[in-house]
Amino acid sequence: PKGHAAQDATVTLPSLHEAVLAATAGLIRPLPWFNHSAGLDGEATVIDEYPTNIMALFQCLNSHCGRAGWGSMKVGILTRRGGAGAGAMGYDALVFNQRCKGRNRLGAMVVNEDVYVERVAYWMKK
Repeated sequence: PKGHAAQDATVTLPSLHEAVLAATAGLIRPLPWFNHSAGLDGEATVIDEYPTNIMALFQCLNSHCGRAGWGSMKVGILTRRGGAGAGAMGYDALVFNQRCKGRNRLGAMVVNEDVYVERVAYWMKK
C-alpha cells in the first residue's frame, strides 16, 4: 500500500496536504493551511477536534524481535481545525504510532495515504 514511514509517537503528514486540498476542492474558501507557522498549539485557536481511526502497517525496528510486522485498522488520528485571524482556516492531523507487543517499542509506521486523505478531508468539510 501507499504510505509514509514514521517512527515518532505522533506524526503529521504535510506531504499529503495537496491531496487533502484536492479532496476538498471548491468546498472550503479560503483554502486551508496545514500546520500553519503559528500552529494550532501557538497563536491559532483550535475550533474543532475530530478523533477517528485510519489504517497503517507497522514494523518493529529491533533486530532481536521475532515479529515481522503487523497491520492495524485502528490507528488513532486527531484532526484539529483552527483559525489564525482574518478568516484564515487551517488544520493539523496528528497520527498516533503503535508499539510492538514483543519489545514495547514504537514501530515504523506506514500510513495508508488514501484513508488518511479521506478522513482528514471529511472532517475539514464539516
